[in-house]
Amino acid sequence: MRAFRIVLAAALAVGCLHVALPAASRAAEGDGETLGETLRRYGHGNWVVVADMSFPALARPGVKTIYVGGDHLKIIGNVLKLVDQAPHVKGVLHVCQELGAVSDAEAPGIEQMREQMAAAAKERTVRTAPREDLMQEFERAAGRYQVLVLKTDTKLPFTSLFIELKSVYWNEEPQIPTRGSRRPRH
Repeated sequence: MRAFRIVLAAALAVGCLHVALPAASRAAEGDGETLGETLRRYGHGNWVVVADMSFPALARPGVKTIYVGGDHLKIIGNVLKLVDQAPHVKGVLHVCQELGAVSDAEAPGIEQMREQMAAAAKERTVRTAPREDLMQEFERAAGRYQVLVLKTDTKLPFTSLFIELKSVYWNEEPQIPTRGSRRPRH
């Protein structure tokens, strides 16, 4: 498996997300790859997570966790923009069900974050599930596909956004012909 990296640049302000790695990693692994290039390589089954700071670095070979820092909502917006621009995949968004249960008294700023995350999601498919179930689904995917976790500077609980990439060729239940269902031509 070809190692990939992403390089963080000041372009965040104009919507082009890059992620920084130490100079030693760049020298050892060659040129970096932008998130847009990674998305072109990714397809159905890959995941991208924009994570809060407490998101764990998973010990799975298919998981690449990179600290990008920065504003959580800006990173979410930039990643969603790049997913929307990808011609071959669409993003199904997953959020932790617990996000809706946390109050501003428990985590100051959470209500505004929740509203802004909902606004960023716009008309996309958003699924909620208990955090434990969502992490299990994510880890199952990581056992089969590459996944990328981008950690931001937010310290608000349950604000990680999981983006499951799906093929644009099919709806949620594709009708794929099987060998037995094809009629021979005469």
